[in-house]
Amino acid sequence: MSDVKVELEASIPSHSPKRMYKAMHHAIFSKKDNCLPSALLCMAASELLGAPREAALPTAVTLEILHAAIHAHKDFYSLETHKHDDERPSVGKMYGLDVALLSGQALPALGFQHVISKTSPHLVPHKILTRVIIEIARSMGSTGMYAGLYLDLDKKSITREDEVMLVLEKIFGEMAGCSVLCGGLIGGAKDNELQALRRYGKTVGVLYEM
Repeated sequence: MSDVKVELEASIPSHSPKRMYKAMHHAIFSKKDNCLPSALLCMAASELLGAPREAALPTAVTLEILHAAIHAHKDFYSLETHKHDDERPSVGKMYGLDVALLSGQALPALGFQHVISKTSPHLVPHKILTRVIIEIARSMGSTGMYAGLYLDLDKKSITREDEVMLVLEKIFGEMAGCSVLCGGLIGGAKDNELQALRRYGKTVGVLYEM
């Protein structure tokens, strides 16, 4: 995944305001295991279907940028620890909650700009790229990961197994399902194959979040 990391580094501006861009960089690269799950799932699905690696690379990078945005916003209801689950310092702890808020809002704009500007129409037709962008926006929005964050606000009230599973499905199941689906779209998967890929991704996402 070295090519993904290189493109991620290149996607983050280095000009002023430097503190915000450093916070954005921290949100993306501060994972303790340096794992890029969304990018990995997207690239694997597209390559499985025979697409060239560079076709899915911009989408894979964008998925990681948006995943980082979710974690930057997650700081606002994790104030009791200021750390993520793997004990790395949060964006809010490192740069302050005001900068965490701004970086969390700037990251999605950066992500969508990246996938639109860096995806070659010779490798990914505009029609397919539009579907990819719609899927990414849906998985991140009020029916996707942000819905999971909302449900997770009141952890003490979540006691039933189906409630726990719903939170897990939303927090990363939706994004993982979208990652595999986007790779499938870029690779030319048929509609029935796309639905199977989404289901597979959601399952992997729940296991990852557990």
